Amino acid sequence: MIKNFKEIITELKSQIPIQDLISEHITLKKSGRGFVGLCPFHDDHHPSLQIHPQKGIFKCFSCGTGGDIITFYALITKKEWKDAIPELALKYGIKVEYGAENKTETEIKNKLYDLNNAAMEFFISNVHKETRKEALSYLTEKRKLNKKTIKKYKIGFVSDNWDLLYNYFTKEKKYPQELILASGLFIPRENQDGYYDRFRNRIIFPIFNESGNVIGFGGRTFLKADSNEPKYINSPETLIYNKGQTLYGLNFARDEIKKLDCVILTEGYLDVITAHQNGFLNTVATLGTAMTLNQAR
Repeated sequence: MIKNFKEIITELKSQIPIQDLISEHITLKKSGRGFVGLCPFHDDHHPSLQIHPQKGIFKCFSCGTGGDIITFYALITKKEWKDAIPELALKYGIKVEYGAENKTETEIKNKLYDLNNAAMEFFISNVHKETRKEALSYLTEKRKLNKKTIKKYKIGFVSDNWDLLYNYFTKEKKYPQELILASGLFIPRENQDGYYDRFRNRIIFPIFNESGNVIGFGGRTFLKADSNEPKYINSPETLIYNKGQTLYGLNFARDEIKKLDCVILTEGYLDVITAHQNGFLNTVATLGTAMTLNQAR
């Protein structure tokens, strides 16, 4: 069913507490039944921005800026109001259809979330099989991860097979070819028709967005047999994954970051997971060799 903007706004307001969104951009402090913080829309030196969770609105009593959750997101990201609505819905994993002109793209994104989730479950099912003991041994003995942590971060494994996942998706799951290719999980064969799996014989780390949707994967080798193999390979950018706008572990760390008002920035997946296991829950990692302005925000 196609929803109009009014219906979508109602859904966004009912599912996303306005203070959660605003606290991603500024530090908030509890004040009575609401929150206060420095207004990001002018040079504010005293907490002029007030947030009223019950009403779902914000108001700066210095510069006069105010509105609802859509208004704040549009202003803070410098987007048109109409463009902010579908982007905010996608950010929080709310599946909506917001107009005929964008219906196809929204459907593809939602299907990619489902496909990535199926891939994650496929990788998880592999890590606990008898023939995959080496991968589990590497995680528990060499990297000192306990089984509770492995389960929480949905760590998996894929064997050294050229088309294990591809055959699973095409023959068992019956995903359409266009969706399979859009996932970034497969690479075209150079000298013949068809595709092969991007991830082979690796430990697999799902990459989640802030809402907990699987948007990509990282794969780490754990065998020393082939020194030519890169230690890590990662999903390419897709319709739902942009590494420059993503921090690994933020979905697990965001509450602790808000609580402590600081963040520990590390290099990789295992750094984050190990830190979390040892109580440093405000730890995240960049997804690449450079840190972007979006990641800093």
